[in-house]
Amino acid sequence: MRIAVIQLEIRPEQRTATFQRALRATDAACEADPAPDLVLLPAFVDAPAVTSGRAASCEKLHGQTTAALGLRARNWGVFIALGLAEEGPDKPYVTSVLIDRDGDLRHAHRQVSFEVSNTSVFGAGNRFATTSILLGKIALLTGDDLFNPQAWDAVVKSEAQIVLGTACWSRRESDNDAILQIRSHIAEQAARCGRWCAVADVTTGPGRGDDYSCPGLSAVFNGEGEIVVAAEPGVGTTLWSDVMLPDLSTAVED
Repeated sequence: MRIAVIQLEIRPEQRTATFQRALRATDAACEADPAPDLVLLPAFVDAPAVTSGRAASCEKLHGQTTAALGLRARNWGVFIALGLAEEGPDKPYVTSVLIDRDGDLRHAHRQVSFEVSNTSVFGAGNRFATTSILLGKIALLTGDDLFNPQAWDAVVKSEAQIVLGTACWSRRESDNDAILQIRSHIAEQAARCGRWCAVADVTTGPGRGDDYSCPGLSAVFNGEGEIVVAAEPGVGTTLWSDVMLPDLSTAVED
């Protein structure tokens, strides 16, 4: 399986510009030769704005973003995963979604854990689940769930072959140690569970003058917990990785 992991440069106060940048990055990835089987985007839809106190409202799962990316999934013949701040009954959720090659929303996962992010602006999900697609059995994890041993135990129990993570990790001041700690936590769980993991994160780029920034921690980890490829913090880019999924289950759907 060939994966394109997009580290997207965002501006929380510029929703439309960020959205258009995500569409352009998706198109550019799909135009590559060889083309990806799956494009992984970060939690870029309203999640940065909610975290920074800027968003007034959030989308439903079946909103304009999943519709636009669903059209691209169908036109390009790829799977697309992304994260968004989903409208909730009380607080928004941070939700990862998987769109299939027909443009349909195939799977969604609401972030359960907020230990590292330490934010009270989002509601928490209450379950971990996987889905079987033509490529294999996929687990979606969101943000801090990527550090949660219980989440990874659920991945193993469900026999998921790969973990796809969407994230929007922010920091209030420059702290390079935090970057290493986040990646080491993910590497530890990937090695413990013997699963590949691809993570897409947002970045606010270099030189922001306010107190909100996102370094950008996108990376791909193999089943030994080794970093196969990683993005440079502060840079919008696309990472590429060819993944050999472990043969854990033969049950897949078209």
